[in-house]
Amino acid sequence: MPYRLMAFDVYYFFKFIWALPYIVFPLTPADSGDLSELSFTRKNLFSLVVHFVLILLQLAFLVALPIVALLPVWTAAAVIGLFFLVNTLLASLLNGNTVEYHSDPEYAPALPEHAHEQWIFINGVAAGEHWMKSNLNRLAVTFKRPIMGIHNKT
Repeated sequence: MPYRLMAFDVYYFFKFIWALPYIVFPLTPADSGDLSELSFTRKNLFSLVVHFVLILLQLAFLVALPIVALLPVWTAAAVIGLFFLVNTLLASLLNGNTVEYHSDPEYAPALPEHAHEQWIFINGVAAGEHWMKSNLNRLAVTFKRPIMGIHNKT
């Protein structure tokens, strides 16, 4: 029953609401070294800055949308088109151009006893190319197997 499942979700949300701050401020943010998305590496900081700019740009677009609706059609179309162009260019800085990635062999080499296995990981929301590779390598270290990733672009 969908309503019962939703009721359980609401119940557990409020039961564990005390843990919400630990999503953003974990106890050990760089426990995984350079493979952590929260470690202070150049690529992680670049990804965070691009995400921050995208958030600001998209919020500004949503706030300005009612004003844009009052503009002449061609002007409104140009403003909206320019927004989508800039948004797409910024997102392409994060995404790269590949859909399929593999963990680096240094983290989990392919062993003969795992030849019959293929572990697949599909990234979640707002994970660009760099974070996808970091996630794959962290999973390979954890499970001691090569991991193939399918990049669900941001």
